[in-house]
Amino acid sequence: MFSMGRNAHLIVLADGGAVQGAYPFTTARTPHRVTLRGHTLNAMCALDALAIAPMFRADTVIESACEVSREPLRIEQAGDRLVGASPTPGMHLGIQWGAKEGVAAHSL
Repeated sequence: MFSMGRNAHLIVLADGGAVQGAYPFTTARTPHRVTLRGHTLNAMCALDALAIAPMFRADTVIESACEVSREPLRIEQAGDRLVGASPTPGMHLGIQWGAKEGVAAHSL
């Protein structure tokens, strides 16, 4: 196993040692689905979903929902460029930071 990843919380193990996530992806169902190279995967969080296209230098489609209104969101990226988003009127992206220490993906 890649020990730095485990120590840096880049790999999340379930009880029994099975891999449940490898940053930025998880096998757990999350609200943030990312289609990448023909595969739809779950991102650990919204920020991770936005980071996948530039990280892999690939086109992605993110499907999620607004945390406040529950309105469906779709974001299309090509590498580090935003190429489409809906709905567009009034769409804002933000992060609600939690604890300053510990693992960000604490729910996995």
